[in-house]
Amino acid sequence: YSQMESHNCTACPLGEFQEDPGKSTCELAHAGYHVDEEGAAAQSPCDAGTFSTMGATACEDCGIGEYSSKNASSCTECGAGESSSATGASACEPCEAGTYKPAGKGP
Repeated sequence: YSQMESHNCTACPLGEFQEDPGKSTCELAHAGYHVDEEGAAAQSPCDAGTFSTMGATACEDCGIGEYSSKNASSCTECGAGESSSATGASACEPCEAGTYKPAGKGP
């Protein structure tokens, strides 16, 4: 992109991108995406089990007891009777026989 006071084009900073030529600004990475390099022409989607907010330079893992699908802007809590046993889960699993989990946050 090109800054108004500058005579040179400037690389978009981390967390921002510009896919069109001839622009004077960069766009923040959208929620569910990230930009981890300067001068990016595109944003990268977050994998399932991760999430990001606008302007992210990296996607973060969902916590234990949460999950997400691809391009998520947040993680979703596992429901009653199910959980995820590790961070970065793309789905919840039912509690094993002899165990339970009430509704609410937590593994």
